[in-house]
Amino acid sequence: MTKAIPLQNSFRGNRELLAGPVTDRCWARIRSFIPKQLSAEADAVLYKAILECCSWYLTQQAWHEAGLQSAAAVRRSGKKALAPLEQLAKHLREAADIWANTSKIHDDRLGIVGIDLYDKLEAMADDAERRLALLRQIKPIKAAPPFPEFVRLVARHCRKAGLNPTATGRVYEVSKPTVTGRVCKAGQPTWFQAFMAALDKELVGSKNLQHYDDRQGKHIEHDHRAFYAEIVKALRGDKTTGKSS
Repeated sequence: MTKAIPLQNSFRGNRELLAGPVTDRCWARIRSFIPKQLSAEADAVLYKAILECCSWYLTQQAWHEAGLQSAAAVRRSGKKALAPLEQLAKHLREAADIWANTSKIHDDRLGIVGIDLYDKLEAMADDAERRLALLRQIKPIKAAPPFPEFVRLVARHCRKAGLNPTATGRVYEVSKPTVTGRVCKAGQPTWFQAFMAALDKELVGSKNLQHYDDRQGKHIEHDHRAFYAEIVKALRGDKTTGKSS
């Protein structure tokens, strides 16, 4: 499990982190995977709970990513190597010292920003050194990603609404002929797995179903089967869930 620095101050739960505005049409697309009709009251309660779950997840994911990046920033790759943040602080200090002796150069006023921008190098160096010292005082810990707990939170609220969230791992099976010649098809995701995929796409910003490919300059779809498999694992970690089917 990757280590991260536990942050003391960070993001608050905020619905503004959601991928987009939650319109009635958006919620209708998400709840279309629910196998039974809910009363208007139950639907409203579930809707509110799901938004809170998504807000919690995005907040925790932001904490998680910042913790991982913070740990990586102060991690040295070798005994003589400088950590990335250490390098930044060192080079900013060197740049600030150089600028102190060259700050009276002619300003041709052709730059996008004013020459006085370089006057901030001293403050930037001070700040980088402060952050480096602060992060070094915090011991990195093993950090589990928040997605499994997110799945379990959503499942609990679904059960409160009278639903039965289950997951199947058969989506990874390959369609192939049996000894009798009949084709054994791979399993389809359960309604809950499809529901979670809809949440990821509509509210969470496809954090789990897509990744950005720098070489192609576009978002690439992940294998949905891997996503469904993670949901199986998450539900198995919840003792109140029962058996997956």
